[in-house]
Amino acid sequence: MKQVSKLAIYILLLIPQISWAQEQFDWNLIPSNQIHNSESISGILNQLKGDSVQTFSIVHLGDSHIQADFFGAKMRKLLQSTYGNSGRGFVFPYSFAKTNGHADARFIGPKENWQIQRITKADSGNFIGIPGYQLTLTDPNTEVFTFKYIPDSSLFDAEISELVMLYQGEASFSFGSNESSFSLINESKNVGNLLNQQSFKIVPGVLSFEVTISHSQNFVFHGMILRNNRKGVQYHSVGVNGATLKNYNQSAVLLSQLSVLNPQLLIVSLGTNESVSKIDSLSFTNQLAQLVQTAKTELHCGILFTTPADNYLRKKTRHKKKTRIQYYDNPKAKEIGDWMIAFCEHEGIAYWDMYEALGGKGSMKEMVATGLAAKDHIHFSRKGYHVQASLFFEALKRSIN
Repeated sequence: MKQVSKLAIYILLLIPQISWAQEQFDWNLIPSNQIHNSESISGILNQLKGDSVQTFSIVHLGDSHIQADFFGAKMRKLLQSTYGNSGRGFVFPYSFAKTNGHADARFIGPKENWQIQRITKADSGNFIGIPGYQLTLTDPNTEVFTFKYIPDSSLFDAEISELVMLYQGEASFSFGSNESSFSLINESKNVGNLLNQQSFKIVPGVLSFEVTISHSQNFVFHGMILRNNRKGVQYHSVGVNGATLKNYNQSAVLLSQLSVLNPQLLIVSLGTNESVSKIDSLSFTNQLAQLVQTAKTELHCGILFTTPADNYLRKKTRHKKKTRIQYYDNPKAKEIGDWMIAFCEHEGIAYWDMYEALGGKGSMKEMVATGLAAKDHIHFSRKGYHVQASLFFEALKRSIN
């Protein structure tokens, strides 16, 4: 099965237009590429093809594989091209947090006024909300930045008709030379869990604008939601570099704040960072159970886990005064996936076994050799993430009755 899976992926990459390949390729050649326990979310997924909901909202929670948004950008395009585009969804000024993030939503402005916190360096019981980074302005003042949305040119209905500001504290927002293009939908309101929102209607065609924030002391900016109020999918990527299940569970508000995105489906892609730690099966399973319990209580949505892909460990050696880096198989990547699968089977929760779908043990080495993965033997190239998203999308689509 492993050889068939790898061969199928390479065939996809050899065809210039991957979108064409998805239509022509026989996905049954990859029997491991399926959503297991799909019956637990089949009723939810079937809403994608019906008229019961205006917006089908998906939140994808994860680590650095998700924060970079290479996977998310491809997945968003595939879903919205097939089931309709209801807007870009959640965006955050990762550049102000001095880290990487989505390429299609850019925040341009000074970084020195923002204090940065992140869940990966916070204690248990912290109040860092979505998206796992916290940007705080400590002095009452006015902050100005420019926002640019650069939608995929192949997507229809990619405009913005509604802007939702997410924040903590007291603030008012204005939009510079574009002020006449914005009209207030509702005043600032508290939506719970230390989160406020304020919504504005936008004249169609405005994709770039200046934002002025007049704020109180200790104003916290959580990002924005871009909507167009058409029928279709909103796909929200929420990732933090280096994150683990424990990091998300330790926040007192992050998971509950995701309710502002109104998800029908929560996808959880974590485990890579646990695979290079000393965590044991019991601790990992307890973290899974805690996240699921919070999601069920606060979000009332379907849940889908994805196992981590194959990855390698590295060690440095000295030879004739030269340092060499050697990479070797990390068996714990498979262990983490097995623990996750055992938990999902016991609880009847849906999961996608990405480890096997991408080729299983040893697949990382071959992906590095073919340009699908980075030389760190943990992350993937843009094309590699696009292949992952294509496989995942096909598995989801096949689960819809």
